[in-house]
Amino acid sequence: MSYGSNDQKPLNENNYFQAGINQNVTINAEFRSPKKDGTGDKILCIDITGSKGEKFTVTEWPAKDGEDDKVKNQLTRLRRWVKEVTGEDNFPVMFTSFEDMATQFCTFVNGKGTLLEFKLLYGTKYLEMPKYDNCVRSMSNSVRLTLSTSESAKLKKPEVAATPVDDMDAVASSSDLDF
Repeated sequence: MSYGSNDQKPLNENNYFQAGINQNVTINAEFRSPKKDGTGDKILCIDITGSKGEKFTVTEWPAKDGEDDKVKNQLTRLRRWVKEVTGEDNFPVMFTSFEDMATQFCTFVNGKGTLLEFKLLYGTKYLEMPKYDNCVRSMSNSVRLTLSTSESAKLKKPEVAATPVDDMDAVASSSDLDF
């Protein structure tokens, strides 16, 4: 009797992006639910793929009524993506709805295959792309992205502090254990 498989699964050495500036990535955008089961409200998902198969998704959610500054900042970020992918700053700034904006963004950036570099920094717990402008650049641009001093401080995952126990009655005593 033998044990094994004729199909050898490739080894993934590193399928996650690291904090810092990641180069030679491509993007594909889609207006979809961020949930794996496909339920829930749809948002703009910008899927970033690295040369070693790394994956990261940047999400853009619709702003609520009255959040004009959020809309302006969002459009600035999306214009930056379009400019770096297409080489032109020609993404509109007025749309009939969030879905219209997301759909048009997908049309502008999908299928171009432009190699990009982008920043990833640690937030309070997870890697995230900064929400300000100029965090993505075309690899054909002669000027590379750099990290500021404050950004350099966000390259290491923050340590999560242990939660102190305020009520010792909440801690199980040895008489509560089943052995």
